Formats: sequence, C-alpha cells, structure tokens
Amino acid sequence: MHNEKNTLRREFIMKCQNLDINARLDYSKKLLVNIKPLLDSVNKIAIYHAYGWEISLASIIDYCIKEQKQLFQPVTYRHQRQMLLMPYDVTIKNIFVEPDYIPPNSMKWYNVDLIILPLVAIDKSGYRLGKGGGYYDATLGNVIDLGEKVPKLCGAGYSIQMYLGDLPKEKFDVQLDYFVSENGLISFK
Repeated sequence: MHNEKNTLRREFIMKCQNLDINARLDYSKKLLVNIKPLLDSVNKIAIYHAYGWEISLASIIDYCIKEQKQLFQPVTYRHQRQMLLMPYDVTIKNIFVEPDYIPPNSMKWYNVDLIILPLVAIDKSGYRLGKGGGYYDATLGNVIDLGEKVPKLCGAGYSIQMYLGDLPKEKFDVQLDYFVSENGLISFK
C-alpha cells in the first residue's frame, strides 16, 4: 500500500508543479470566494502555511485576519506525530520546531471550529492523501478516540488534486467534511 501511495503522491505533486504560475494565482483567489461561506460560519480556525507546489492560502489568511477570526497553526517536534496548535504567526513557516520550543498559548484541536488541511490528493468520499508523515491523521485520530468534539475538516487544493477513484486507505485515515478548490466547495457528509 505504501508503494501505491508514494506513486500517487509523485503523480499529483507533479501535476501541481506543472500548473502555470498565473493559473496558480487565479486559483488561489477563487479559493477564498469558494470557502467564504464556511469561514463566515466559524470563529476559531486552524490553518497551515502553504509552500512550493501547494495552493496559496494567503487570501484566506488575510480575509480571516480582516474579519477578526482567531487563527491557529500546527507545529510539531521532529519524530513526534502529535501536532500542537499555537496562535498563527506569519514568521513561523515551518511545522517543525526546535525541541526546546514551547508554543505560546497552545490550543486544543477540539477547541477550534474548522481545520484547513493540506493534501496531495483527495477522493470522492473525502479521504485525503497527505505528504506521508501521518501527522494530521495521528493528531485528529486522538481527538476522535477521546470522543471529543471534532472540528469541521476541510482540505484545500487545486481541482486537479481530486482523485476519481478510491484512494488507498488505512484504518487511521480520517475522512474530511469538505474539499475546497478553485472550482468550489464540496461537502462529503
């Protein structure tokens, strides 16, 4: 299964890397328009710093700041699969922090209303293919196992990241509620 996932990761990342830079900018702006109804229904949002081939979330972040939404970002220590949430900080772009770093005012995952997640691909049932570290699945799996309130989960990406079949799944994979792309907001539940 891992070989199949790795092959799919390479294929989807290549598709994203091959997108024209102007198309990427246009798609990023459309992303905000499509996710606004979801953003307007919540107050506390966990969001990540997109990089490289990923769709830019800059317009979403700017909108949330303007609308005075509370933003949080994930951080983790290398070789630990549990992520912590800290207040959003534009200067801390890397998810990995130094072993002695203690996030200020960390937030419990179940206390946010919406989590916007990165993905490499997503299937028609809302299962995502991540980058392979298992950080989100492990962290969210613990929230689910504890019986805590699970926030709305929304993957963000380009429409070309929608996989038409069923992605290979493992028992710890977490199903998303939504996927947002330049083509719209899809609800899975």
